Amino acid sequence: MTKKKSPDRKRWQLVLLALLFAAPVVLAMSLYFGGWRPLPKAKGDLIDPPRAIEDVDLRTLDGRATRFGALKGKWSLVYFGPADCRDDCRRALYILRQTHIAQHKNTTRVQRVFILLDDRGLDRLPAALKDYQPVTVLRGDRGAIGRLVAQFAFAGRPRPAGEPRIYVVDPLGNLVLHYGPELPPGSINKDLYRLLRVSRIG
Repeated sequence: MTKKKSPDRKRWQLVLLALLFAAPVVLAMSLYFGGWRPLPKAKGDLIDPPRAIEDVDLRTLDGRATRFGALKGKWSLVYFGPADCRDDCRRALYILRQTHIAQHKNTTRVQRVFILLDDRGLDRLPAALKDYQPVTVLRGDRGAIGRLVAQFAFAGRPRPAGEPRIYVVDPLGNLVLHYGPELPPGSINKDLYRLLRVSRIG
């Protein structure tokens, strides 16, 4: 004859079971409302919250009309530089290329974008770019480029024209990360790899 469990014992088992399921929720709520947040793993400077980049009328390198918004749908590695692309510029294009290649099976989700701050030396630019293809080159009139540059500026950091800096824009058109020239190329590789692994967009 099997021994029946007492009502008190059953009640305590139900209470313990409820506590077991409730504990993680209570802990998570306590941490959240207590102000704790996990430290970001990004090597670059994280934009929190991400900054939506408003659309701007631009042109391609061969003069066709386009817009900054046409870049949506992929993760964009963005660099601002002069058309007379010299040492800093070529180093940035090299980093963009190596970062892109390092994404392996996710390379189709990423694009490289070079936005010209001016047109001086434009006729020599195609030759300077031949080792860094494919790269989307965008240019525009002074007003359009100024409006775009202003959206990539942020407190405490130079504007894009002030130093060679690489930006990451998500497929929805939001600025999410930026990197100064002091960071090694591998830093961007790791951050972008993590973004592509967890993201369901682009």
